[in-house]
Amino acid sequence: MPTECFKHLNLQKRQKILSAMKMLFFEKPYKEITIRDIVQRAGISKTSFYQYFSCKSDIFKTMILWEKERMERKMVIYMTETGNYEETMNHLSEDFIEGSAGKGCRELYHRILKDRSCRKYALETEFQSLGEWIGEENRRVCLDSMKKWGKTEAEQEKLLSAMNFGFAVILKEVIMQQAMGYEKEQVKTRLRKQMEILSHGALVQENGTK
Repeated sequence: MPTECFKHLNLQKRQKILSAMKMLFFEKPYKEITIRDIVQRAGISKTSFYQYFSCKSDIFKTMILWEKERMERKMVIYMTETGNYEETMNHLSEDFIEGSAGKGCRELYHRILKDRSCRKYALETEFQSLGEWIGEENRRVCLDSMKKWGKTEAEQEKLLSAMNFGFAVILKEVIMQQAMGYEKEQVKTRLRKQMEILSHGALVQENGTK
């Protein structure tokens, strides 16, 4: 994972560095990308690179999380606007499956599935982030919104968990679509069924009923 030094860079510079890794990954197989390629594309020195990351796989994993965090942020925006779990997850599903907001994530996972040399690191990233919010700021914004709606601490944590799990389910279906070649309507149908179950659970949590 990136160092504190990288985290303290301004947003524009962080995006530039991670964008360099992403562009290179779309141009050539992961195993052929070198540190030299990355620093030249990002416009940084090799010394700076090692101040930010320990190795190539480190920046690769960070780039994946960056794409996922962007979609996580969309989920938070929907939640703060609607205050409704079901609407939020439906909006997010549409974005992931065919919306312009989810295009980057879809294309990234499609590329990962085609490149065997990077799958180990992609899987490690998924396991490391499983059940966790990627962006602490996203989580904080969501909590602030819930407090304004009068949610108790217990309700807030339950709803956060439901959102996190829903995000993981949607991403899994998008990856399956890429791997198995499912039609978009097939994925939508599968997700609608899964989101109905999750939505019911979230509403039960929100209302405090059984």
